[in-house]
Amino acid sequence: MSRPARAMPQRTPSPHITQATPCMPRNGVWSP
Repeated sequence: MSRPARAMPQRTPSPHITQATPCMPRNGVWSP
């Protein structure tokens, strides 16, 4: 998974989400 967090469907309206990412499994689905 060498994709930027920006390309992922992020639910949280963050201006810049890089290292502070929530629980992100390999399938690419963001879990709360």
